[in-house]
Amino acid sequence: MRKTTQYPMHSGKTLKILLIVLACGTVMAASHFIASLETKPAPRAADPVKYRRETEDLQKKSQEMWERFLNVRSVKGHDNLDKEDIKMLESALTMREEYVLRTELKNDSKMLIEPMREQWQLLKARESRERSIAAEKAADAAYAGNDYATAARIYTTALEIEDEIGGRFGLGNLKDITRISSLNAKLRSSRAIPIRKEALELEEKADALVAKKSWQEAAEKYTEARKKWELLNSQYSSVTVLERTRTNQLDVKIATFRSTPEHERLQNRIGRARRLYEEGRAVLAAKEWDAALSGYADLSKLYPKSEHVAKATLTALRQDRDRTLSEQEINAFTSNLSATDQAIREAKVQDVANFTRILQQDADRLRQKYPSIILVNDETYAKLQYLRVKVEELLLIQNKFLPLLKPLPGADELRMLQSEVPQSLYSAVMGSNPSATPGEHLPVESLNYTEALLFCQRIGWLTGRIVRLPTQEEFRRALGTNAAAQLWTIENSGGNTHSVASGDPNENGFYDLLGNVAEWVSSDAAAAFAWEFGGHCQSARNTLANSLEQSVAKREKSRLRGIRVVAEAPKDSK
Repeated sequence: MRKTTQYPMHSGKTLKILLIVLACGTVMAASHFIASLETKPAPRAADPVKYRRETEDLQKKSQEMWERFLNVRSVKGHDNLDKEDIKMLESALTMREEYVLRTELKNDSKMLIEPMREQWQLLKARESRERSIAAEKAADAAYAGNDYATAARIYTTALEIEDEIGGRFGLGNLKDITRISSLNAKLRSSRAIPIRKEALELEEKADALVAKKSWQEAAEKYTEARKKWELLNSQYSSVTVLERTRTNQLDVKIATFRSTPEHERLQNRIGRARRLYEEGRAVLAAKEWDAALSGYADLSKLYPKSEHVAKATLTALRQDRDRTLSEQEINAFTSNLSATDQAIREAKVQDVANFTRILQQDADRLRQKYPSIILVNDETYAKLQYLRVKVEELLLIQNKFLPLLKPLPGADELRMLQSEVPQSLYSAVMGSNPSATPGEHLPVESLNYTEALLFCQRIGWLTGRIVRLPTQEEFRRALGTNAAAQLWTIENSGGNTHSVASGDPNENGFYDLLGNVAEWVSSDAAAAFAWEFGGHCQSARNTLANSLEQSVAKREKSRLRGIRVVAEAPKDSK
């Protein structure tokens, strides 16, 4: 057997000494290594004379080569230099750099080397540019063939070459920021298009799942698609159209389909509410409606972007509930409103007073109970308020108005006021008188088209009839074939208006269809202009036949323009 040499165990003190010595040695070795990295002057040869001669030869050969290169360049031109010419320049540059190193001409090195170095880097940059352009063309071809991965790889190569042109060969001054930007755009586009394609494919899969009513799986696919679009938006926005709208749409779809199972459950509850109401169990129906709406409120907190809980959707649900639950009450209200109009036509003042008081109370209650829908519109509410104020004057106003209505030839269901509206009637109905020339029996004037319509509305409320402005055709019917001899025109009026019905009626029993004041006639509601008819007290009589109508702005007021109205015939008319 081989003998094993036994070494004595070192003591702890001896071990510490050895470690210290080892550490010192390591530090010294590192110091020598770092010192060796420092720039040193070129080592000198053992024979100084020979070394100086070799150094001078370097300078001489370098200069000769440089001058030869310049001559070649002047003859061929930059664009026609070949590889041998560039190799000659490289050799001259190498020798020049060795010469500078040997002679330690630090201050003069730039002057000696830079012209060569700039020329060499320019030529190398041109070579690189040709390779970059060739790479770009190859990448463009791959891109056109939908091979986006290959295109991206080659565009990357082209960009690396451009980086070399601006870095390693920077003295050539061929760095092209515009070209680099263009290549970057193409690279990003070639990377973005596959991502966009993947996003669209994911959406198609999600749509297919929706068709199968696989709501949760569809939501997951939409989520994956959204991540792709978000990646495009965040990293490739400079080369693709931002798809903010698309991501927002996907957010809505994701929330919608994740909330669909609960939405379906709540819809079933609404269906129960409707059935209960149809069965006459309104209290239970209301509870089901409220529970469903509460469920939708909770759902809106979990999925605020879901279409199932959009503001318009929830508003529609509340309106649906209120319409359903208010059906009987609104039918009763409408019936009482019709009864009020009948009481007005029959001049039953006390009944009108009672109906309007009750109806206004019901209107207030319905508005408070069912705020989501307009059960009582503003016009009906205004009508009730107006009637309550005017109920005591109801008979007085009807007695001023109804006897003045005359049958309209060719329209048995209509009556037309025999004269222009007098100021006394207008003031009684409206509570004011806009006329520039006041007089109880003078025609009302100086009111615009909107004020004329408001008078028609209010006189209709007070008589229980539909009252409006006459049409041009109705005006011509009333005029007949023979105008009355007594017309208030410039020839006999003194240029001023006269009391209504103070002249002679025409063959149909109507006064002042011509002259006195012109009259508003019904016109297109959307138009800014309306027609006036009949001329006025300052019109010449011989011109009226050819200028019965004139277009004026609806907002315009004139002391020479008033109104006449048409009303539906009383129910007992023959």
